[in-house]
Amino acid sequence: MQYKIEKGIPIPTRGKWNQLAEKMEDGDSVLLSLQDSINLKKAFRNIYAREGKFSCVARQESPHSFRVWKRKVNKSKKKVS
Repeated sequence: MQYKIEKGIPIPTRGKWNQLAEKMEDGDSVLLSLQDSINLKKAFRNIYAREGKFSCVARQESPHSFRVWKRKVNKSKKKVS
């Protein structure tokens, strides 16, 4: 059997949290429940961990809601000696 090797075909994203993370731009935020904020943070880790381009920051806004921001990773940080 012969197979055709194809290049440049993007891997489809899975799940609503990955889709949300990819749609967000630098500085965008979303208000979520605790469990949903955990799911979105996992999606950021899954998508951007290898690239190192983006990360997320989460802060509690009320007893039942958390805000999650997408932020660009600053790789030019100087190390303090």
